[in-house]
Amino acid sequence: MTKLLLSLHVLAAIVAVGPVTVAASMFPPAARRAAPADGTDPGPRAAGTVELLHRICRVTAQHLHQRVVTARGDDGVVDGGQLREG
Repeated sequence: MTKLLLSLHVLAAIVAVGPVTVAASMFPPAARRAAPADGTDPGPRAAGTVELLHRICRVTAQHLHQRVVTARGDDGVVDGGQLREG
């Protein structure tokens, strides 16, 4: 039973972390394509791609922060990467 629960836990972690990991790793190249250094027009889809990747990362970060605050039972505030009390 323990092995089954551990397997389910690992699978849930992969499913939860996978999309934000992919979005975060795709963000820098997409941002470079959306704002080329030579001043050429990047095309209409480039900005939309960056906006979507940013939204995925932002929503996931807000969701994780809320879960940490709920687990702590306080109104923690993120400041410089550190969770501190508000």
